[in-house]
Amino acid sequence: MEKAHKTFALALALSIILISSLFPSLAHGSADTQTGAAIDLYTEKTPFDGMGANKSSDAFEPQELVVLHALVTYNGYPVQQKDVAFQVNGPPNPFQNITVVGSGRTDEIGTTTFSFRIPWPSENPEDLVFGEWTAIATVSIAGQVAVDTLTFRVGWIIRITEIATLNSLLQPQSVFARENPIVFNLTVENIALTAKSATITVDVQDSKEHPIIHIQMEDMLFQPGRNNVQARSQIPISADSGFANVAAAPFTAPPESGGRLYSPAIYTTFEITEKDIAITNIKLSSTALFIGDTLGIDVTVVNEGNESASFDLSTYYNSSVIETQHGVELAPFAQNTFAFTWNTSFVNPGFYQISASAPLPGDPTPLDNSYIDGIVEVKSEVTPPYFPNLGWLVFWIIVVLAVIAGLIALFLIFCLDRIRRRRKRPRPTYTVIVHPHI
Repeated sequence: MEKAHKTFALALALSIILISSLFPSLAHGSADTQTGAAIDLYTEKTPFDGMGANKSSDAFEPQELVVLHALVTYNGYPVQQKDVAFQVNGPPNPFQNITVVGSGRTDEIGTTTFSFRIPWPSENPEDLVFGEWTAIATVSIAGQVAVDTLTFRVGWIIRITEIATLNSLLQPQSVFARENPIVFNLTVENIALTAKSATITVDVQDSKEHPIIHIQMEDMLFQPGRNNVQARSQIPISADSGFANVAAAPFTAPPESGGRLYSPAIYTTFEITEKDIAITNIKLSSTALFIGDTLGIDVTVVNEGNESASFDLSTYYNSSVIETQHGVELAPFAQNTFAFTWNTSFVNPGFYQISASAPLPGDPTPLDNSYIDGIVEVKSEVTPPYFPNLGWLVFWIIVVLAVIAGLIALFLIFCLDRIRRRRKRPRPTYTVIVHPHI
């Protein structure tokens, strides 16, 4: 009888092992199902701590301490004094794959912890450490093996990924004059799953390494993902010309308050120039004229730089050049008006747009080197109508007029003759004969 019981128990055990191998989901319980053996692996990064089966945790930064928690249950009840195995695998890379293995024993509430610090190797640290990490926790309860996995990202929590220099119109520009406004456009990435606060600094040194700009923006809140922020300043008049270096960095708090870098600074350059001209006005002598007339054009140019500028100044009707004055000189901060004339003898009637242009290589604000004025109308000159056979026309007009004049003369002669004849006719005399009464 005892032998039969042993045979039955052995058969039952073999059946359980066979079923577990064919249907592993029945053996590997989880904290979600709360059926049989279960384990839940999570971190301290609330609210995104990774609780639940195969979840993700919030991100970690280099050399940050990672504390892994494992809750072991059986049919929903915590299990004490169970050994839990932990393994953490770093991101795949061509240099060296990082693997961390540890263990822990559950306490009276069924939890255990294992911690390690994100490494920072002396060579290729970003390639070895940055990316997605995977943590695995396993436990065996009554022959059932429960497994849970957890993923998390490692990298710079806050990082400035791009920096660009813009003008006051927020257009990309790499050359600026002294006393001109400048805008630093920063792209800030937050890899965490929650908003993070940071202090952003922007520092500029001129070509002789003199500090010329310092901007500090404190307590800025960056949402998860990519954020955009702009820092505005002005090129000081004391800056040396040449290429200036820009450094932008994110801090956990202002450096004077003990804030540390979230990530390394990012750099760019721009050029400081001393030449900057602008066309400020065009004045026309008229807005309507006839073909062959001359139009006066006065162009006003100002030198906004602190160095003399030499340039070519041209005027246009539509896209055609009217006149170009070569080698125009303008002293620093000076303004002058230059006169042009447009002879309209060889243009067609119509409407024409008048403009001026003074390109200057290295000008930090090239948009104001051109100026578009109003519209000028060129009209056709009024002339008498043209008759191709004018001689014959005059001849026949004279003939017709002569005939009419002759007819009028004959009529007048006829009328005068009738009047004269009436005047010369003698008056009749009458004789009265009186017959006596017979």
